[in-house]
Amino acid sequence: MMVDLSIECDQCGHYYRVKAADSRSAICPQCGTSPGTVDSAWSLEQGCPLCGCRHLYRRKAFNQLLGLAIMILGAVLAVAVSYWFLLLFGLMDLLLYRLVSELAVCYRCGVEVSLETGVARLEPFDHHTAEIYTYEGQESGD
Repeated sequence: MMVDLSIECDQCGHYYRVKAADSRSAICPQCGTSPGTVDSAWSLEQGCPLCGCRHLYRRKAFNQLLGLAIMILGAVLAVAVSYWFLLLFGLMDLLLYRLVSELAVCYRCGVEVSLETGVARLEPFDHHTAEIYTYEGQESGD
């Protein structure tokens, strides 16, 4: 199974992507740190491919700042030119929401996992679960 991982390095903060088709380490190209190895037999039911956490959530694979910028541009054009722009940009945002795929995200390590199937079975983001993992990380000194 082809798995695409998006990872933010804990050491240097560099954001990078890894295509994990075989068992291989996810190595940061900037500092060389490896957060773990992705098993070639990994499946979504096993939890996070790097840290093994069983709690994953789903979210849209879309840049949230870009979505916000689109809506702000629509609001500015609506006030400056015509209020129809707000409706137009709202419909464009809805269309993008429908077309953009979803990905799985680990609560513990934050790795983003792009899969072809199975992500729809995951629950959406839950603030309570996120707080549990945030508190767990602070307690262990992370």
